[in-house]
Amino acid sequence: MIALVLFGVGMMALAQVLPRGLSVRDQARRMSVATSMAQEEVERLRNLPFTDADLAAGTHVDPDNPVDGAYGRQWVVQDNNPVQDMKRVTVAVTFPTRSDDNQAVVTTMIARGVR
Repeated sequence: MIALVLFGVGMMALAQVLPRGLSVRDQARRMSVATSMAQEEVERLRNLPFTDADLAAGTHVDPDNPVDGAYGRQWVVQDNNPVQDMKRVTVAVTFPTRSDDNQAVVTTMIARGVR
């Protein structure tokens, strides 16, 4: 009888912990996918000519949004930052979640004539 009560208490504790663990796992998976998508976009942008429209100063929104049905991707290009003839490119990928941790950001610098 005591063993049965202890088993029941253990199962109740497990039932409370399991949903939180699944939520954390899903959040980590989404963050990993978002980071990968941001890095892929950085690589695509780095391979463009320095004067390409996607590297013009300002905010650019991916025309394919929502990417993979749930991810929003945009990038910001700043000219002559941190020095002349260099662009700072910041790619952000957002995804739906219940927490505030719903964005992966990757930043790179692109210099004129450097490949």
